[in-house]
Amino acid sequence: PAVCSLVRMSAGRARRLLLVHAHPDDETSGTGAVMARYAAEGAQVTLVTCTLGEEGEVLVPALAQLAKAEADQLGGYPALELTEAAARVRAVGHAVTIVAGEADALGDVPELLASAADAARAADRPGRAAAFAEAAASAFDSRGDRLRLGVLLEVLARARWASGDHDGAIAALQRSVRLVPEDAPVERARAIALLAQIRMIDGLFTESIRLAREAIEIARRTGTESLGEVASALTTLGVAEGWGDDPEAGVQHLREARVAADEAGRLDEVFRVYANLTTVLALQGRREEAVAVAREGVEAARRIGPEAVYGDVMRGHAAA
Repeated sequence: PAVCSLVRMSAGRARRLLLVHAHPDDETSGTGAVMARYAAEGAQVTLVTCTLGEEGEVLVPALAQLAKAEADQLGGYPALELTEAAARVRAVGHAVTIVAGEADALGDVPELLASAADAARAADRPGRAAAFAEAAASAFDSRGDRLRLGVLLEVLARARWASGDHDGAIAALQRSVRLVPEDAPVERARAIALLAQIRMIDGLFTESIRLAREAIEIARRTGTESLGEVASALTTLGVAEGWGDDPEAGVQHLREARVAADEAGRLDEVFRVYANLTTVLALQGRREEAVAVAREGVEAARRIGPEAVYGDVMRGHAAA
């Protein structure tokens, strides 16, 4: 089979050791001690795996979201694990690198890195996601692929934001918006909507409203294809207006966002709407409506499934 992943672990001058395995994890259970020994002695140790394990089973419940029916990152996550496994069996101070110079053997290295970034995000490891996304973005930058680079920068921004790097997230998003062309409306709307959301959280409501409206306009051109982006931007718009000078418009836009999120199947956005609509109504002194919306959110969480995640949040809003 074609070689899918190669990790070179050190750059010793004299001895070289090549280990070839069929599947991810084989190196950990089989030759980890051998790799650790020779890497520590200064040898150049190269690990090759011939598949990414994307056809395997998910036996760990905590990683069920990586399965094909969910995030479909069963092939990307082992790439993340491989680099970490290699890091653990080598001398401290040596960096793991996926060797770009071996592109013919590896296949598409930047796409492998991008897949690993997606897998790390799906596994809720934003720091690792950011590292892989940065490496992938650098590779696509050298190719001059504006669209793919722009999309990766949006992924990088989300990972940086989740890991607490606010300024880094803003910088990545602003560059993403500059790069993603007008003829890629879904990707462009997604990046602008995220930038609008972060600016809203920053309290920069005027800028957030402008960006959210731009994202909605772009996304609506695609019809139902970008309903998720429409819902996200409408939620942000409603919150910014609710905390700003037009709270009634904010309530209306949040109600529209609820419908769009439901049609798009975006549960995260559905409950984001419930939480924020409750708050905006309360800000206007419309307590009974706010409590009714919060209770509706609790019931929706119980009915749809993620009650343990969202139910407590909504009950808190109802009790406030």
